[in-house]
Amino acid sequence: MIFTSKSQILAAAAKGPTANNSTVLPINQAPDGTYYFSGSLDIDAALIGSKWTIKNLTYSFPTDGALYGNAYPGNVNNGFDPFNAKQAHAVRAALNLVASYTELTFSEITESASDQAVLRFAQTSNPYVQSAMGIFPGPRSDAGDIWFGETNQPYYTTPAKGNWGWATIMHEIGHTLGLKHGHDDYTHEDLSEYVMGPSPRPGTKALPANHDGQAWSLMTYRSYPGSDLSFKGDKLNEPQTYMQDDIAALQYLYGANFDTNAGNTIYSWSPKTGQMFIDGIGQERPTNSKIFLTLWDGNGIDTYDLRSYSTGVTVDLRPGAFSTFSRSQLADVEESSGVVYAPGNIANALLYQGDTRSMIERAIGGKGNDRLIGNGIDNRLSGGAGNDVLSGSSGDDELIGNSGSDRINGGGDEDWLYGGHGADRLSGGAGADRFVFKAVTDSTVSIVGRDTIEDFTRTQRDKIDLSFIDANITRKGDQAFRFIGKQDFHAKAGELRYVKDNGSLVVYGDVDGDGLADFAIAVKGASALHNGDFFL
Repeated sequence: MIFTSKSQILAAAAKGPTANNSTVLPINQAPDGTYYFSGSLDIDAALIGSKWTIKNLTYSFPTDGALYGNAYPGNVNNGFDPFNAKQAHAVRAALNLVASYTELTFSEITESASDQAVLRFAQTSNPYVQSAMGIFPGPRSDAGDIWFGETNQPYYTTPAKGNWGWATIMHEIGHTLGLKHGHDDYTHEDLSEYVMGPSPRPGTKALPANHDGQAWSLMTYRSYPGSDLSFKGDKLNEPQTYMQDDIAALQYLYGANFDTNAGNTIYSWSPKTGQMFIDGIGQERPTNSKIFLTLWDGNGIDTYDLRSYSTGVTVDLRPGAFSTFSRSQLADVEESSGVVYAPGNIANALLYQGDTRSMIERAIGGKGNDRLIGNGIDNRLSGGAGNDVLSGSSGDDELIGNSGSDRINGGGDEDWLYGGHGADRLSGGAGADRFVFKAVTDSTVSIVGRDTIEDFTRTQRDKIDLSFIDANITRKGDQAFRFIGKQDFHAKAGELRYVKDNGSLVVYGDVDGDGLADFAIAVKGASALHNGDFFL
């Protein structure tokens, strides 16, 4: 997607106006003799070693090859053609993405002999450009230029979100901002002519083998880990955004933008078209109804809302993790004769310098059997219909099963677990957890609909919360329960008792005063229960 040989890179590695606006990155040597910038291979493998030093970059769509001068490297401007409207749209969309990730801003100008943009976009019929190329940051006159070859590459003139042309534009912009091919190992190369720095200039290793694929970086030629370097996809299942390693590398170079969607943002997707909605506002539709992207959110209490999906979804809120909403919407990254699915529909961006503001806090499942996984901050996971599995992490989480027979695991810290209807299994994990019941129908006397608290631990200050339930429906108002221990019911509404049953405890409540239980909760992990174990 860029150069076909090193000689082309060296020939093109040359803009007078940008000479004072770029720098070479400091590089470090590891004990094993390799080199690194940040110390994270996922970042370093995507860096060529130079960047722009200004935060506002101008860009243009020149209308005449003469604007490039008479001595342009490779005479690429001979055979010049301007970008068409679809190509220009894709460029603006890609630059908007970069601006949403980083502290960079971009200003479009009209190219002239006296006013040259840092980033310039055009196409050419010159055979020197066999595919497309983007020139790394540096002091030469063509640094920051992008050329698309007119060689019948698929979708180069008709880029659309998710196709080959769209991804290629993002890829080449990546080069002009300082990103290299993730599959290239430059440990033993001298890159001084690439970055116009002192010689010798070593480079970095390739991406980790398990991340050397387009789901992690659109800067690698490998469609998926272990594939060859031929971009096997069908040209309609390409990344729709920069991917997690690309974003991390760009943020290493240019800082992170925590103002992006900094409010309480809701993200949702269409099961039919794959279109993403941000606070209900539709974004550009992808090709083939596929979803293949990485999401960066700057701040706020944010939500993935999958209520429109009827099939089971898997949502993982951890940084770098993938979520799958629909198998039919997974990108097939193998050639059309085979099937290799991407590891998910979306990935969460990696953290920038450990800052948790970019994490997603909440997830809402669909109508199927969902699996929702929290991260290290306070999460609210709501399963919706279906038999769901909800797993918190180390934050103070609120886990809501709703209908269906759910499995809810709090993880660490102080969690709220609410099973809703169905026979749910509730595990609080470490910390002072609250097991919440809001109606007598949440946990029935019948085992078919009875909830089980798997690990009630008094020493961790776990509580069973019945405060939402009216303990006496024969009286007006909201009455509290009266705990009577192991005594039998006295035909008085509002009584709460427990019994031992096959190694577990079972809590029974009578809300109508007929002396019979109206709900029951199985409790494991305790040998006895006391009044202080409840919110009544």
